[in-house]
Amino acid sequence: MPDAERIEGKGRLEIIRNLQAKKTLVSLRILGQDYSRLSMITDIRIRDKVHYFSIDYPKGFGEAIANVDVWKIHFEFRGDDKVSYIFRTVGGEISGKKIWIRFPGFIEREQRRKHFRIEPPPGSVLHFLKDDNRLKMSMINLGLGGVLVFLKKKIEKSPMLMPGDDLRDIELVFPPEGVGLKVKIKKAMVVWSGKDPLTNRYRYGLKFTETEKSEERALTSVIYEFQRDFLLKRSRVYE
Repeated sequence: MPDAERIEGKGRLEIIRNLQAKKTLVSLRILGQDYSRLSMITDIRIRDKVHYFSIDYPKGFGEAIANVDVWKIHFEFRGDDKVSYIFRTVGGEISGKKIWIRFPGFIEREQRRKHFRIEPPPGSVLHFLKDDNRLKMSMINLGLGGVLVFLKKKIEKSPMLMPGDDLRDIELVFPPEGVGLKVKIKKAMVVWSGKDPLTNRYRYGLKFTETEKSEERALTSVIYEFQRDFLLKRSRVYE
């Protein structure tokens, strides 16, 4: 996964223990359900040589998983290093006021950004497929590792995308739309969402998670072309 570090084995255990010791708030979202809450890791145990952790019972959790055969939960938290961490779990059980969940196979630590971001030309849009629906958003800035986008047509009452959502068949289209430059990306994941207080619109940070070599070369070429034009225009201001 671009711009992310996978933490496995003992490193994964140390992170979970640190969350428990410091009572760090973690956000959780049940995939496939309209349910997200904050909670804390309260305990760790080993059963049949398998590690489990428990979380404090968040309001409405029981109702949210009532008709779910297999729990799939997306967790996210901010570490002591001010960097985002995410992981997903499958399965679990409720015991009293605790929810026991099997340790994830790995935890992803977001790397500090390696690639610069640049503002694409006005009118640049991103098309993608989510749950078999073809959607379009406007681009705010773009880098080799991901893109920042928002929905231009209307102001959403609630976010359309949530951290952990997987997107596929992505196409970056630069003006004029339909006949301009196009770059395709196989897959991306939503890593964060938040409302812009100035525009009242939700913005979404997408991270490219699967790209072909040809796609990387095309994206690199487009970004450097935009950067060259930007620097050229800026130099003219000072002539």
